Amino acid sequence: MKEVKQLVNVSKTFLIMNTALLLATLSWHSAAHAADSPSQFTCTASSSPETVAVHAKSTITASFTNTGAALTNLNVDIEVYGPRGKKDGQQIFTGQDFAAGATNKFSYDFMATDTAGAYNVTLVVVSSDWSKQYFALYPATKFTVNGPKEPEAKPVFSATADVSSATVAPGAKINISTTFKNTGTAVTDALADIEVYDPSGKKAGQKIVQGQDWSAGGANQYVYEFTAPDMVGDYSITLVIENSDWTKQYFTQYFRAKFTVSK
Repeated sequence: MKEVKQLVNVSKTFLIMNTALLLATLSWHSAAHAADSPSQFTCTASSSPETVAVHAKSTITASFTNTGAALTNLNVDIEVYGPRGKKDGQQIFTGQDFAAGATNKFSYDFMATDTAGAYNVTLVVVSSDWSKQYFALYPATKFTVNGPKEPEAKPVFSATADVSSATVAPGAKINISTTFKNTGTAVTDALADIEVYDPSGKKAGQKIVQGQDWSAGGANQYVYEFTAPDMVGDYSITLVIENSDWTKQYFTQYFRAKFTVSK
């Protein structure tokens, strides 16, 4: 009986020692991992405007607050996913430092694609080598793309050019009659340009009519009395419509070999 009691006491001692060792191991493991645990982040995000047309801009703004220990040299990743789940945009901010308790703000100007629908934004904070993720949120914010984009309203021109004679002698006059028709939106204070080119391709004459207005569906007619030069051969005509300061061209058309100068 005495031997049994001794065996029981030894077993109790062994159990107590093992339990103490286990608790010490768990305490060390917990402390070690607590020291290595990543900082925690909270985040707020918004998209402005929340509804855009295709090819228009929506600005994504995200604020990350670090509620843990300071971290340095991180990547902040803003990703945009379209209605089909495909990544349509991404901006990465590298080398970012977060002090303890600090809030860092980032913005990304996303240009909408041709695909209309709902777009979702993912926010990620990772180490500089992308091996350790500290934070991820999907969807952090959303916005909608409306489409398709309405075509731009603009004037649409066509033109004709007729000559009073197919052949003219040097020094003689020839009338060039032109008609410019607008089948698009109205345009005001434009200019009509009639240009004549000789057989070598050099400009031989020009008539410019300024301050011209075209209503939607309207047609304007102009006559250019051109004096034939001495150079014989085929002459061509170019018709142009520009705005008043020549910075925007609405129309151009080239008519090859419209008349001949012959002795």
